[in-house]
Amino acid sequence: MEYSTHWVFTADASKALRMPSSTLRSLKNHLKLEPGVHWLYSTGKKNSPILWNVLAIREWQIEKTVLEIRSTDAKRQEQARENASAIESFDEPDFLTSTEAEEVGR
Repeated sequence: MEYSTHWVFTADASKALRMPSSTLRSLKNHLKLEPGVHWLYSTGKKNSPILWNVLAIREWQIEKTVLEIRSTDAKRQEQARENASAIESFDEPDFLTSTEAEEVGR
């Protein structure tokens, strides 16, 4: 589907962005998408149809995806550090037998 402009009605935005129109409305209603940047009222009045800026929403998707991946990677790295620190080291014994203590004392 080709667009002469990046501002399109809900059905076309839904198709172009591969997301349900209900998701677009939810993102708008929960203030995830900014008015005037990601969406606008086609006549400037509240009860008019909504136009969506497909290019701006695509950029928003990219930014959110990158942030999510970085956050997930940071959590994985922290978990790996915690797991590594929990691994018991056998370099030093937890306790010494009396024979081992005598040998260490020599």
